[in-house]
Amino acid sequence: MVKKYYSQHSRTKHTYQFYKDRQNDPKWRNDFIEARSKRRKSIAIKSLAVLLVICIAAFFTFRQHNKNNGEISATFSQNSSNQNSSSDQDSQKSSTISSSTTQQSSYSYSSDTSLSSSTTEASSSETSTTNNITAVKNVLQSGFEIAPILYNGEDVGKAMDEGKAPQNTIHDGVEFGYLKDDSLARMSLMGGAFDQPYEISEGILTIGHFQFNYSENGNSITFDTYEKSYSDGSTITWQLSSYPGAKYSVDSAYVQN
Repeated sequence: MVKKYYSQHSRTKHTYQFYKDRQNDPKWRNDFIEARSKRRKSIAIKSLAVLLVICIAAFFTFRQHNKNNGEISATFSQNSSNQNSSSDQDSQKSSTISSSTTQQSSYSYSSDTSLSSSTTEASSSETSTTNNITAVKNVLQSGFEIAPILYNGEDVGKAMDEGKAPQNTIHDGVEFGYLKDDSLARMSLMGGAFDQPYEISEGILTIGHFQFNYSENGNSITFDTYEKSYSDGSTITWQLSSYPGAKYSVDSAYVQN
């Protein structure tokens, strides 16, 4: 059953989608803000509960893993102790062979050092890129929102209030989405849901006609805004932000393409 929220305006309960469709109507604006706040709190609580369960499961898995490693290490130590006595007898024979082998391997080592160093650097860079792309996917998989924030460099809400921007700029422009697989995102716009191709490379996220630069900062990903010019002469600045409730909104769209 779809959850409903009480309205101060009509004194009855309505769905979130009902308020969302009327968010730019002054009569329903406060009800929409209140419903959105309650909805986000509910989603946040559920997300925290799921995260807590995952952390507990990970803890016990890690604990069991360490226990198994401890048992393997004890067995290995015992075997090594038994082998040490026989190894001492062979050490004198090995020393003579080792001396000549060392002279031969020293040249090989010096010639391979530069190659090993460059390979390590390339591997480190590739690992960093892979980790960043994975971090971006983790953010997008939980849900995201793409919304206009500036219209010709001015706050979009203010521009709408002053008649400088179309009154439906926000309502018709906001898109919700989540990652469907490794190449498609599931998006919703104006009550309709559809698939949109996306691509993540080092520092750049391209999704549909949007292109956001991103950077890794500690354990978080920061997305830059994206500015796009349109045929009517306007320029809109878009912002991508995390929105865990996006999947519910997308999958609840009236039209599913």
